[in-house]
Amino acid sequence: MMEAGEKQYYILTLIDKLFKELPINFTVSFLYDIACQLHHSMSKWGLLPEWFWRIIFGIPALHVYGHQYVCQIMYHPHKVEAFGRTDGEGTERVWSLMSPIIRVCQVSGFHRRLYTIDAKFVYLDDNSLWRLGSWLQQHHKDAMKLILKARGELSELSIGDNELDTLAGEWNQAKAYHQAQIPSMAIV
Repeated sequence: MMEAGEKQYYILTLIDKLFKELPINFTVSFLYDIACQLHHSMSKWGLLPEWFWRIIFGIPALHVYGHQYVCQIMYHPHKVEAFGRTDGEGTERVWSLMSPIIRVCQVSGFHRRLYTIDAKFVYLDDNSLWRLGSWLQQHHKDAMKLILKARGELSELSIGDNELDTLAGEWNQAKAYHQAQIPSMAIV
């Protein structure tokens, strides 16, 4: 755990703090660049056992392709139901929006830096609230188009409910097979 790279104790501390603030019945869908390693460490070493069962792990879409195939199957946000259609890159988008103030903050004092960052977030928040309705409407429209397209393609294939159940079963078997191929990544 104490090797070069991302230190897992930082994220473990954040998870612990988060779950202490949440009601006991909450489950958290958790996207993290190295969620596969974190998931493995938590199950292998029994880390945060009181919270472990309440976490659904995933790796952001652009990061997961740098991982082993088993990680791509088990942790891709589009393959884990809890993540819906997110690509998991929201934090990268926030950093991109904040990038114009980096130079200013590098040479600012502590309080001015906090004020600048806070003012930028307030500005972004105000702007995004004005666009929220149209954003939701557009995403709903896109989702409905995808559903109609998928239904159309399925009806062209003449696939019945029985065959869909069979395909879902085969997908689950494939996931179990690939998971078993890498014992060190086996999920408890």
